[in-house]
Parts: sequence; C-alpha cells; structure tokens
Amino acid sequence: MIYFSRHGSFGKTFLLDGISELFQGDRELFMDLWIGAQSGYGFRRRPVLKFNMAYAKISATDDHKCTIGRKLKEMGVGHGVAVIDGLGCPFF
Repeated sequence: MIYFSRHGSFGKTFLLDGISELFQGDRELFMDLWIGAQSGYGFRRRPVLKFNMAYAKISATDDHKCTIGRKLKEMGVGHGVAVIDGLGCPFF
C-alpha cells in the first residue's frame, strides 16, 4: 500500500493515474517512454484499487485502518474475493 499525502496541485493524481495505467497493462500509453520501449516490462494486467479518502471521517489511526478495511471488503465483494478482518474492527 502506498499513501501519498501532499498539498493540492502537487501532481499526486497525475502520478497515480500513470501508475494505475501501467499496472492495468496499457502498453500503448507507454510505448514512447523508456518503460515501454526498452525496459522489457511485460505489461501484465494487475488489479488496481483506488480509495478516495476525501470524505472519510477519521479521527485516529485505528479509525483509518478500519475505514480502509471496510472499503477493501466492499471492493472484494465486487470482485468476488473474500476479505478477512485482521484488524479487529467493529462492523467489518
């Protein structure tokens, strides 16, 4: 898991959208760049999970973990993957 915390207009969205496209196997987008032309990267399609924490009401680290855990469970159900609560969160 990677967590980017920077002020606005810092390029987080642009960077993460690029990483997302790379992991989703969008070879054409990268063909004129080193990773597409010379690196030998296989462009295998991988799942990408996106979390928008802008509206999450979090007051402590434990709340943060539980919020992410609940979102993982929702995404898992949508993809047919069972997510097991390893955080001890209520209402998981």
